[in-house]
Amino acid sequence: MSGIRTRAAGHGEMLVWSLLIGTSFPTAEYLVRDAHPLPLTGVRFLIAALLLAPVATRVAINPRRLIIWAILGALLAVFFWAQFQALRTVGSIELSLLYLLSPPGTAILAWYANREYLHPVPLVVFALVLYLVIQYWILPAPTDLVALLARPGSQVYLLGCAAVIGYAVLSRGAILRNWLPAAAATTTFWSLLFAGVLLCLVGVTRLPEVAQWHWDHWWRLVYLAVFTSILSYWLMQRALQKLHPAIVVAYGAVVPLWVALLPF
Repeated sequence: MSGIRTRAAGHGEMLVWSLLIGTSFPTAEYLVRDAHPLPLTGVRFLIAALLLAPVATRVAINPRRLIIWAILGALLAVFFWAQFQALRTVGSIELSLLYLLSPPGTAILAWYANREYLHPVPLVVFALVLYLVIQYWILPAPTDLVALLARPGSQVYLLGCAAVIGYAVLSRGAILRNWLPAAAATTTFWSLLFAGVLLCLVGVTRLPEVAQWHWDHWWRLVYLAVFTSILSYWLMQRALQKLHPAIVVAYGAVVPLWVALLPF
């Protein structure tokens, strides 16, 4: 019974995670009108890390932990960089179709790296149902997958999907091997800190756009830092301790459903 409750809690955490991400879209769209999304996300992550520091820095650190956290942060940075590059030429809903490749890829890597087995049938059914919903309900017209995969933006986004896979598998594997502490806040802090620094470095030439913001931009950025950075990644880290990483990654495909259902 305790195992069922633990898994149910993990599913609940990821459902809240997907809702937080889905409801953040209007705020994010408002901000990117006045600043490039790359440094914008970097500053958001740094604000989140600053707010989380008093709680997360109580855990002892060592070189191995720092290296793993740096890798996790780099994987986060790669995903967001790839996503923003892809969005220049490919629509966000179309990218969600490509994201459906991430859960099976996570299952394969988790078995190889962590020896975690997940029965493929539920995962395949989940991906198929979401594929049909996105293709025939959310999108105005069905998308040709072959043509979609051939677009340069799609190929860049697949690199981002690979980063998501690596993040989930490494994060859970490091906890299973006791390389990282089970404290979700600590891994969230260090991952966001390293990712924020990398994204700001990549987008350093666009940082002046952020410096010119007014207070109405900054409170929205703090909102995103708290709810779609601190809280969302904290929920993900907690869920990775309870669920197979492929299941955690699969919840990312639920986000377009919230975007379509909620009255934005």
